[in-house]
Amino acid sequence: MQFTTLTALLATALAVSATPLQQDDTKRQEGGVPRVYARFYNDGGCGPSPWAEDTVFIQSETVGLAGCQDLTVGPFASTFFDTNNFSRTVRFFNLPCSQLTSTTSGNFIDIRPGQQPGCQNLAIRSWITL
Repeated sequence: MQFTTLTALLATALAVSATPLQQDDTKRQEGGVPRVYARFYNDGGCGPSPWAEDTVFIQSETVGLAGCQDLTVGPFASTFFDTNNFSRTVRFFNLPCSQLTSTTSGNFIDIRPGQQPGCQNLAIRSWITL
């Protein structure tokens, strides 16, 4: 009798603890998290060579330099952006966060909500949400 009760309690605990994770996965897969998919190329034109790396850039909830995030791969000569569902403009820089002194430092490209920018020739090192 106690074994049955213990098993039932364990099953209930596992079901309750798994629920938030399943909701987070569903939110990400259904497009609830503002993001853009990017493929990086070693050449300067997004092909015809195969892409070297890919990532998903997540829009930060912190606006400006305080929310700056460094890219942990590359840098690569060009980036093809696809599947953009940003709700704010995101700026990509050719400098790491530690070298940015303003939101207009270095060279940068902006990706606005709904924009499908395609291939961009910029060695991305960091990004911020505007």
